[in-house]
Amino acid sequence: MTVSLGDEVDRRVRARGLQEIVGRVPPRGGIANLCQQALIASVVSFATFALHAQTPTRPAQGIGPRPVRSAPAVRAPDRPRSLSAGVSPLRPILQQAAHQRTVILPPLPTALLDELKRQDAIPSQRRLRIGLGRNFDRPIVVNHETVATTEWRVLAGGWRALSIEVTAQGALGMRVHLESLTLPEGVRLIVYDPADPAPDETPVSARSLSGAREIWAKTIFSERVAVECQLPPGVEPSAVAFSVTGLSHVYRLGLPETQLKVGSCDVDATCYPEWAEQEAAVARIDFVDGGTTFLCTGCLVNDSDPNTFIDYFLTANHCIPNQKVASTLELFWFYQTSACNAGPPPLSSVPHTSGGADLLAGSSLSDFSFLQLRQPSPSGVFYMGWTTALPSDTETLTCVQHPEGSFTRISFGKTVSSDGDFWEVQWDTGITEPGSSGSPLFSAGKEIIGQLYGGSSSCSDPTGTDFFGRFDLTYDTIWPWIDSGPPPIPLAKGTYNGLFAVTNDFVNSGSFTLKVTARSTYSGSVQLGGRRYSFSGQLNLGRTTRIVPRERGSSSLRITMGSDPVAGADRLTGTISDGVWQAGLNADRAVFDSRTNPAALYAGRYTMFISGSDGDDTSPHGNGDAALTVDAGGEVTLRGSLADGTTLTRRVPLSKNGDWPLFASIYHGGGSVLGWLRFDTNQSPVGLGGSLSWFKPARPSDKLYPAGFAVEVAAVGSVYVPPVTHTSPVINLSIASVDFDGGGLLIPFTNLVTISSGNKVFNESSDKLSMAFVLSSGLFTGKIMPPGATRMSPFHGAILQNQLAGYGYFLGESLSGRVVLEP
Repeated sequence: MTVSLGDEVDRRVRARGLQEIVGRVPPRGGIANLCQQALIASVVSFATFALHAQTPTRPAQGIGPRPVRSAPAVRAPDRPRSLSAGVSPLRPILQQAAHQRTVILPPLPTALLDELKRQDAIPSQRRLRIGLGRNFDRPIVVNHETVATTEWRVLAGGWRALSIEVTAQGALGMRVHLESLTLPEGVRLIVYDPADPAPDETPVSARSLSGAREIWAKTIFSERVAVECQLPPGVEPSAVAFSVTGLSHVYRLGLPETQLKVGSCDVDATCYPEWAEQEAAVARIDFVDGGTTFLCTGCLVNDSDPNTFIDYFLTANHCIPNQKVASTLELFWFYQTSACNAGPPPLSSVPHTSGGADLLAGSSLSDFSFLQLRQPSPSGVFYMGWTTALPSDTETLTCVQHPEGSFTRISFGKTVSSDGDFWEVQWDTGITEPGSSGSPLFSAGKEIIGQLYGGSSSCSDPTGTDFFGRFDLTYDTIWPWIDSGPPPIPLAKGTYNGLFAVTNDFVNSGSFTLKVTARSTYSGSVQLGGRRYSFSGQLNLGRTTRIVPRERGSSSLRITMGSDPVAGADRLTGTISDGVWQAGLNADRAVFDSRTNPAALYAGRYTMFISGSDGDDTSPHGNGDAALTVDAGGEVTLRGSLADGTTLTRRVPLSKNGDWPLFASIYHGGGSVLGWLRFDTNQSPVGLGGSLSWFKPARPSDKLYPAGFAVEVAAVGSVYVPPVTHTSPVINLSIASVDFDGGGLLIPFTNLVTISSGNKVFNESSDKLSMAFVLSSGLFTGKIMPPGATRMSPFHGAILQNQLAGYGYFLGESLSGRVVLEP
């Protein structure tokens, strides 16, 4: 695959910028900032949301050599042949009866084809386009509203059939787009070539759809395609719904065989029989994105369990960037010559896997997508071994690929450099071209160490270099699937509570709850923005995937979940995706019970503040406040407010380690505050803290921060012990200062106060101030007349007894200011 080095540099700069933003906490400043910096630093270190919510738990690498992990290659067992040869079309039984519906599209204009081919020849194309989307002016709709105008053929035995024929003149093949699918049990859709009505081994059915409402059917290598719906006896046509809305017109199958470059440029892999196993793992892949069909390459990946043969598949993220595209994936196996430099077989004759895949993990930084095929790969394939070992500068590396979509080719070379994401390889033999993207890079030991991103090698520049995403980095994300060790641990009976988040995407983040029964059935919900989506089902032993429909106009959510291989059954990990974005998911099981397992270490009262930001006035400067209680059953109840006055209330169970997820949908569902917090029993008294993501959307009518903001802030808290008598101090201070800054003040100012034995506050400064403690909760309220002001401004805050301080906020005309009570 070819891409300019300038584009590569730009991509890396953008990627670095994203990495630097993640987890950044604004610096502190202003009055009492040294105290606040030290306090925040002491707690943020043990509860970081980004780590807890988006990455599996793995022992820290630390200083010194990183442990090498690996798995061998293995041949797939022979797949048992189905007792049925597939589902045969019913229309031929009707003695060539006419199709009930037909669509005929004219050929693509010659000028358009020439322009498409010109664009496809541009070297910077990163995935090879072969098909163009064409929507029907009048989609064919089959549902309860069209029953009266739809003629179903009735066959012997009570079966019914509806046949639709689509013609795209001049097409070398096509993929039909089916939408609004509702197929009752037993109903099946088959797609076939009317000139060769062979049985369909993988018909579309309710089981194969798994809740999906649209699909791109498999490629039919013809300019005519038949779509046939078959209804078993007892199913009424009014219960069936689908629409044929368009197609992807395949105008090229890859590099024309008359232009095959064999020799020093593209090298036939069959000429190197010692790489036959790797050839049997690599597939040419087709997929549809926005109606356009593209080509790339990828390979099967083995896991470390010798008793499993799971169709894990590795390719490039720029090929398969999201679940919507992954659902269109089809693969062509053993597309290779029968002898060195001999002619290849027709693409339509090689083993073919359709049905799409589930996107398990991916990253645009090191450019990988890791998938699991929904339909089994054919007999004879190999699952490739892999290693996290780093290649030496002298070892020969190998790439097996399908350049320009042609038959299997091979390249040999060495690394010339590397960075935090990629290996850079220069070839001694062979090259890569468009269509090679996602192809595996093998070590001298024939183990996967990367997948192709792009580069500058070509037949006109055979010494150009290519970039491969590093597998040792990919491993850090996909190890739960490929390096499972012992058998999967099933999720335990109980309730899991957690969060999901997309890096730098506050909108597509939210909370997750799952209740598991003793019979491994489950019911759960996802809160995304101001909406909640419920789901239920039966757990698998390992990872379970569930499709959750949303409101009209929104893509369904795909949830993949299972126990954490390291943390065990008390931790759930997975992903949530809508086909465009994908979020990491983590949830902890509630383990405490007031009678059988009380939360004795954590039970009590706490106070907490949520830090503001410093620098400019684009986000709140003040500190939010909260009072919390933890009961004997481990239930956390929080009541407080953010520094712009937004009310914050939550009830969430604790995990056994004292972690708990905080998510609140605010600003009428348009914003949120989200993060993992922890009660730390290593502190005495028990401490509380974590990192929160706070997002407010732009709302021009708002008085405060109408432009909106997105900030990472720290939450800091401690145990709160209410006074036992009216003379007991709420805080061990008799003389203190109350500092005010930000909030539109011209300059910061301080009021001195004295605190009596009865916890009464007396102002000792000329600026008017009143202040009172809420003894039951540890919060405080007050009013202040800032210098030069004509009216009192209210303020609020929380005492931290173990810090002999209090933190809060006041609201100016359009800004939030900070309040600090300190010795």
